[in-house]
Amino acid sequence: SAAGALGQIVGRIGNPSYEHPAAASALIAAAADANADVRVWAVWALGGIEDPGRVNALVTAMKDVDPRVRARAADSLARTQSPAAVEPLIGALRDADPQVRVWAALGLGGFADARAVEPLGAALADGDAAVEARAAEALGKIGNAAAVAPLVTLLSNAQADASARAQAARALGQLKDPRAVRALTSALRDRKSTRLNSSHIPLS
Repeated sequence: SAAGALGQIVGRIGNPSYEHPAAASALIAAAADANADVRVWAVWALGGIEDPGRVNALVTAMKDVDPRVRARAADSLARTQSPAAVEPLIGALRDADPQVRVWAALGLGGFADARAVEPLGAALADGDAAVEARAAEALGKIGNAAAVAPLVTLLSNAQADASARAQAARALGQLKDPRAVRALTSALRDRKSTRLNSSHIPLS
């Protein structure tokens, strides 16, 4: 099948000793293939190659009708580490599919870009626990003090998912901002969830 053949191309590109411009061109073309399975393979592979056309192809793939393609494109776009990836990833935080939003949040954590802080802060109230947790994780990695307030809000919300609150606690520990101490201390006394405990509350 076309997807299987593309997988063979991907395997060869994965070998550091192998470079071929024609393979990159084939993958860029395949990212717009009529077959969604081929597009998924193609956008995954584009995240692992060096080619000047890959970023534009992945940005286009972020608008694909298939959420599997959009999710994979978000992951691959982040792996390019191109500054041009930040705005499309921010936009993907509003995607209708939660898996796309998860990968967008994860991807933004790899960029020390202040533009991502406010949108990721908004994603802490996404309504999908996995998105909220990954947004909190990303904010901890970015390390911007503007993230403290939304992270404290999530941590202090007893109705929020425990895993998301725990990730907010970890992120606040990474930020090391004194404004978080009260919320972290209060979280230590939280007995409503067995998953939110002292191991998640880095006060030092």
